[in-house]
Formats: sequence, structure tokens, C-alpha cells
Amino acid sequence: MNTQLELDFFNASEFETRLKCTIQKTGKLGFNESAIKKLHLNENKSIKFGKSKDIQDVESLYMVILDGVESEAFKVNKAGTYYYLNTKGLFDKLGYDYSVKTIMFDIIEVANGVSAIYKLIKREVPRKQRD
Repeated sequence: MNTQLELDFFNASEFETRLKCTIQKTGKLGFNESAIKKLHLNENKSIKFGKSKDIQDVESLYMVILDGVESEAFKVNKAGTYYYLNTKGLFDKLGYDYSVKTIMFDIIEVANGVSAIYKLIKREVPRKQRD
């Protein structure tokens, strides 16, 4: 019996850097350089956020990047080489305590259809206090 094994290999370059975004003390959501490049962020895009209707996934946050600026989405803004969203109101509504904690999200692509869907995996650490 001779069976042929077929393999799909992973490309290590796809896993070298972590796509990440962080809520700043002001409530703005900023993206790291890897996320900016991979997500092709620019000032002509906007981002929609949503929550799953699945009761077992109620804490998760998802995002979709849109070409163009849409009124129901957060416009991508730029300051120098830094891209951010004015998300203070959203994170206040969600009850995120970003003034006391540093809240970061790992960005993971979970679906790729007409628009890619990204899941934001939340990590929290106490914010360092300055004297």
C-alpha cells in the first residue's frame, strides 16, 4: 500500500511579527507598524467594530477595515507615522478602564471573504504610574 502524503507548509515570514493595537490613555486606538503594513491602513479607510451574537463569545471584539470613510465607522487618522482611531466613546461604552490599565489587542484574521474580519484578543496590564 503506497499512500502519498500531501502537505501544505506554513510561511515563517507570516508569523515573524505580531499585529497589535493599543488603547492610549486618551482612549484612541493606535496600531503598531506591523499592523499598519499588513492591514494597509491609510487615511482613506475606516474601521467598523462589532461583537459576536454568540453567547459564548460575547466578550470578543471584531473589526472590519473598509475602503473609504463611512459615517458608521471610525475614520483612520494619521499623526506622523502613527495611525489611530478616535475610539474613546466606544471603549467608555464597553467599560474598558484604559486610564488605569494598558489594554492591548492582538489582531487575528478569522475570516476572509469580501471583507476580512479580524478578532481582537484583549490583553491587560496595570499602567505604569509616573512620579
